Amino acid sequence: MVGVIFLGVGTFILFNMGVVLKGYKKGVGTIVGLKPHPHNVATKEYTKNEYAPVIEYTVQGKSYRFTANQYVKGRWIRPRVGRQVDIYYNPQNHRDAKFAPPVNYLAVGILFVVGALLVFSGVYHLFKSKRR
Repeated sequence: MVGVIFLGVGTFILFNMGVVLKGYKKGVGTIVGLKPHPHNVATKEYTKNEYAPVIEYTVQGKSYRFTANQYVKGRWIRPRVGRQVDIYYNPQNHRDAKFAPPVNYLAVGILFVVGALLVFSGVYHLFKSKRR
């Protein structure tokens, strides 16, 4: 069961990246600000803040700005203002852009390998126990 979950999570990550990028052009943007998650403002929980990066990018000499729809939680992994990040924009509508946080393909690969090993092990033990 755990193996199936690992395989599912890995597939979900790769599938979502493919859906986000399909038909979009890659560009570079700069994090110009951080927008706190609405619950941070309502509850004043400043020790557990979640932030969405506000990103500015330029296409054909014109600047655009958007707030990413992914919130990042934690003091140590909060995006840094001034950092350049990859963005993907719609070539027909330059205002339509997506922030694609880097995917750690090694971690996704490990999810697949561990998941496959766990599934294989479970199936092996299931058939082995039925032979008795």
